[in-house]
Amino acid sequence: MMEVRLERLCNLASELSTLHESRRSTFARCSQASSTVDDIIAKMEFLKEVVLQEEDVLNRAASRRMSALRKRSIFTKKSSNASSSGTVITHATINGDAQFDVKQAASRLYDVENYSKCVRLIEKVPPAETDRDLLLLCHGSYKHMLSDAANTREASKLCEWWRAFVEKLESEKACQHFRLEILECLAECLWETSRLPLPLDSSTARERIMDDLMITKIELYQVSAGPIH
Repeated sequence: MMEVRLERLCNLASELSTLHESRRSTFARCSQASSTVDDIIAKMEFLKEVVLQEEDVLNRAASRRMSALRKRSIFTKKSSNASSSGTVITHATINGDAQFDVKQAASRLYDVENYSKCVRLIEKVPPAETDRDLLLLCHGSYKHMLSDAANTREASKLCEWWRAFVEKLESEKACQHFRLEILECLAECLWETSRLPLPLDSSTARERIMDDLMITKIELYQVSAGPIH
């Protein structure tokens, strides 16, 4: 547990301070001690910044995604009004020039709150052909299904499938901006997973999820701070 680790850090810091008081000359002669302390301080300061920025980053990412979904919803409704009303979507072609048909079909399913069918449709699209709009539609659908989950078991399964979908895209080569979107979606998925109630014997699993979230946040920072391409 994180509380135990932090308590251990405090105890070690106190012990080192006491040791330093009685052996100042030894500490002064040991260059490795000084460099090790500097390294630990740098890592702890970095950890502090990551934790402080986590909620802010997730909130801004969620705001941008909701804004994009609202704009797409308006566009889809206008397109629907221009076409014949009451059209039932029975299929969508995935290859070649019909990519737009998949996007339009998924948007309509999202607008009528048929989130499970929206997800199934998008997940049939090859990862290399899944663009930002399809990512956000599927991501938003999983969020809605998670909020409507009947129990923890169902929610856990949804998070598992949600993560698998995003990581499948993350494994593909993508431009910097799209990769940032993918990592933000993955971070939000991991965050929602970490909030699920787990059995008492699942503390290791929760720590593993938090470790994955931390790694994703670090990678998100590295990609955002890297050269634009």
